[in-house]
Amino acid sequence: MSDEQSKPALPRCWEVKQCKATQCALYENPGVACWLVDNTFCEGKNRPFENRFLMTCSRCPVYLEVRRRADGRRIADKAILATFDRMVNNLYSYHISIKETNKILGQKIARLRSVQEISEAILGPYELEQVLYMVLTALTAGEGFGFNRAFLFLVNSTEEFLAGKMAVGPYDHEEAMRIWGRFPKEKRPLKELMRVWDKIWLESKINQAVKPIRFRLNSQDNVLVQSLMENMIINVPDVSSDKRAWPIAEGIKTNAFAVLPLVKDERRIGVVVVDNFVTRAPIPDEDLEPIAPFTSFVAIAIHTAALNDQLRRQVTDLDKAHKRLRSQRQIIARSQQLAQMGRLTADLAHEIRNPMTLIGGFARVLVQKLPKQGELHDNAQIIADEVSRLEQLLNNALKMTMDETPRYEPGNITFLIMETLNLISSECEKKSIRIVKNLKDDLPLMLLDRQKLKEVFINLLQNAIQSMPDGGTITVSSVRQDGNLQLSISDTGVGIKESEKEFIFNPFYTSSPGGTGLGLPLANRIVEAMSGSISMESKVGQGSTFRLTIPIRKVETKKPTPLAKLAHEA
Repeated sequence: MSDEQSKPALPRCWEVKQCKATQCALYENPGVACWLVDNTFCEGKNRPFENRFLMTCSRCPVYLEVRRRADGRRIADKAILATFDRMVNNLYSYHISIKETNKILGQKIARLRSVQEISEAILGPYELEQVLYMVLTALTAGEGFGFNRAFLFLVNSTEEFLAGKMAVGPYDHEEAMRIWGRFPKEKRPLKELMRVWDKIWLESKINQAVKPIRFRLNSQDNVLVQSLMENMIINVPDVSSDKRAWPIAEGIKTNAFAVLPLVKDERRIGVVVVDNFVTRAPIPDEDLEPIAPFTSFVAIAIHTAALNDQLRRQVTDLDKAHKRLRSQRQIIARSQQLAQMGRLTADLAHEIRNPMTLIGGFARVLVQKLPKQGELHDNAQIIADEVSRLEQLLNNALKMTMDETPRYEPGNITFLIMETLNLISSECEKKSIRIVKNLKDDLPLMLLDRQKLKEVFINLLQNAIQSMPDGGTITVSSVRQDGNLQLSISDTGVGIKESEKEFIFNPFYTSSPGGTGLGLPLANRIVEAMSGSISMESKVGQGSTFRLTIPIRKVETKKPTPLAKLAHEA
């Protein structure tokens, strides 16, 4: 028998492993060690020899059988095999360790990529509240850091308090089941989740719960303040054993949490508190390590967004100021034009008044001397009436150009109203107009410009009379309110159309036949000079109400000096 035939055959791997891969190069080839052959159909195909042998072949029953047969009786054989086995086992341990390390590194790289993705998502011209929401969403989303809830506390403007600003997550377990049940099963990109922003979320229960919470920055034994002041992540796995955590734990109803400081260039921005309120999953310290660079970027993003908000407000304020300035310039230019027109109007009115007075005087003389039934009498009467109307128009036009600075003197406003009503009583009686007076008796003595106020009252009353050609009711009311006098003159006339309301205080605008269009503008100008206002309410077919409001200027009563008393007694 030859030496080749005397050697024991190697185990047949296809028989030991019951392999049916007949196309394999080893199939029915017992003279080859299968672990030395590349590209077999066994587990580990196309892997490097070292990796394949350590992870698969060294544990295979085919190799183990050959290893058993190779265990000779000589001490040298046993020593060599023991050394080889030890090296294989050590290499296997190293390989497992490297594999685990690669897995951890892969997780850290993935987390860093998430941090990069989150950071890129936050960048942009967003408002501060939207940036805060994006940060908290990144901390609570499953595609992000995956905490159940996140609470944000910011240092206030005076740097005295750490105040609750925003929170994301469920308020209680019921809300958690409701919210999480609505989430779609398919995963959405984290950037998309972060940008789903709606201000209605600011009204959520958890958001409303965090806003009243605040802590003084000089508080002792407060875990939030300590984290911020020391710029250190603090993990609190058990609230009951850490008194520093009791105040915040009571506020957000949690048993374990972690605090993440937000600090930019030694500027303390705030802190974020995260917890697993619903799942009760612990927060390992190693899970908090990758968040450190994220919190640094968050501090920068919040600080930048706050500056952007401030800049936007300043730009808006500047834009408003610019518009006001432009409006004031237009008003000044318009006022200068009106002043020039006023001077021209005054000069023209003075030039026209004298011949107009002569014409009116002659016309009234003719009316008195001509027979009443003749055509000449009627023509003279028309001339006299029209001249009277033109004289009134000229007088009002002159008043519009005059200085309306009030000349105050002590007076009783009720007496002044009654005096004015007496002036129009005969006209109202002729036109079947009833006057109703609701005047308060407790109005104090006050400083008045009697002449100008009487002119205002007459213009408002004449406006009411002209609106009731078929008769009606004028109601005059007075009341004292918040240091002001409010006088209302209401009528039951035809009312003012909606399209005409914005023009009634414009000069020369009138809807009354024979009206001058200067009565209401003149009244409004006088009242504004007294720091008052005139408002109007009207309904077509029901009547109108004009409300005049002027501040009550009390009369200062000086106490008489002793010398004055002696003089009075003398």
